[in-house]
Amino acid sequence: MALLLLLSYLVAHVSSIPFPIHNFLKARAPDFEWTAWGDSYASGVGAGNYVDGRRCLRYAGAYPVEISVDSNNLIASQGGGKFNNVVCSGAKVEDVEAYQFFTEDAGAEPDWQYYPRPATGRPTMGTLTIGGDDVDFPGLLYSCIMESFPFPMSVGFEDRTCEEQRVFSWSLLSQHGDHDVPNELLVGKLDGLIKAITSFGRDASGDGFRLYVTGYGQFFNDVDPGCDNITLARTANPDDDGEPHIKLTTDLRQDFNAMSRLLNLAIQQAVDLNNETNVRYIDIDSFLSGHRFCEPGIQEPDQNNPNLWFYHYPYNQSDDEDSDPAVKHLNAIINKHADKIVFDPNTTLFTDHLNAVWSTIDEKAVNKAAALHVQRYGPGNLTSEKWDFWGDWIGWRAKVFHPTGAFHERIYEAVVERWLDDTGA
Repeated sequence: MALLLLLSYLVAHVSSIPFPIHNFLKARAPDFEWTAWGDSYASGVGAGNYVDGRRCLRYAGAYPVEISVDSNNLIASQGGGKFNNVVCSGAKVEDVEAYQFFTEDAGAEPDWQYYPRPATGRPTMGTLTIGGDDVDFPGLLYSCIMESFPFPMSVGFEDRTCEEQRVFSWSLLSQHGDHDVPNELLVGKLDGLIKAITSFGRDASGDGFRLYVTGYGQFFNDVDPGCDNITLARTANPDDDGEPHIKLTTDLRQDFNAMSRLLNLAIQQAVDLNNETNVRYIDIDSFLSGHRFCEPGIQEPDQNNPNLWFYHYPYNQSDDEDSDPAVKHLNAIINKHADKIVFDPNTTLFTDHLNAVWSTIDEKAVNKAAALHVQRYGPGNLTSEKWDFWGDWIGWRAKVFHPTGAFHERIYEAVVERWLDDTGA
């Protein structure tokens, strides 16, 4: 699922998968090739080191990379000789269709913000995670949880109330307002993408191609009342700002979880329409008992909870534009074009709003911002060998409500276990 921030640091060269992964793949059987498609849940925002992709935010701890590393040695004897990681944070179904099927490395598509766009290869197996951005989960995060993102994320953004956002997301998820029935248009889009992937895979490697489609996790324990008076609002943590904020009431948490369940049902229905072509659904929500927000005895937001399998927002990180000349520089550019950033509260998805904001920034501006930041703070880093806006600014914040490394590892195990069962390997 795609989310947050705008700023960026333009690296001058293409980052590669970390050496241990690259070396490990070389040692394995070369006849097995597989491809990962999807959104930020597949790109692994925040999990491990940032690898590449700029706004695609591909990370080394993502479950597709974990499958390739195979730290539990589940498939070493069977191979995994080539891995094509074409996932991209913020992707909707139509973005996967447009930008995750290149026969050759495409560089930057649709523009410089998404460099590199790797080729899809000729896979015998694939994984897919998609749907969260299509039902505007990032908008829910903005309007009901964080209540804001750091300026200038909200430039041109006409705030929906939490209730308005919930109505909007339910309209994308449900059929005619029935919260138990998935929207037929959503199921149709997912089905179309799955058919496109299986057709591609079969053309590439034959009828034995297999696709594993994951669902999403329910974020909250929605029974324990411990969070009823808690807010995760960005400006209210770690220190209360004295302003009224949305509380994580039991009703709100139950509503959010119901959305996750209905999205999973839509994905399952799309998979069922393709089960004769070796497409399988991977239920990842069942692993989350005890690993959600608002578990009993936890005082949220507990950023040090070792059992939590979703990331909190880094509340201790300063978002004050006046303290960072890089942010101030980009803010000034975006403000000059604010009147061009159109947002319709009735129809605009948050990921599309982000695209509009990003369109006001070019590579030159990003490079200057990066230089200004390093001049002010030096080359220190949080997640990568060399500090950059992608991993240490954007991804560091965009990881909120995304799976941690522990969750990704469990997803890797589930996918591989199902593949082993299916193939008899």
